Amino acid sequence: MTTGRVADEVADPYGENRTAYEQTANRLEGPCSALARLLSPAA
Repeated sequence: MTTGRVADEVADPYGENRTAYEQTANRLEGPCSALARLLSPAA
């Protein structure tokens, strides 16, 4: 169970075609980059 909004959920592409994996990667790229910036020490 998550505490986020349903619209924020990312479907697991397991068993899907390559396009589904690419779409998932594209959807996750922004949030992952933002999180990495937050966790990186200040320069």
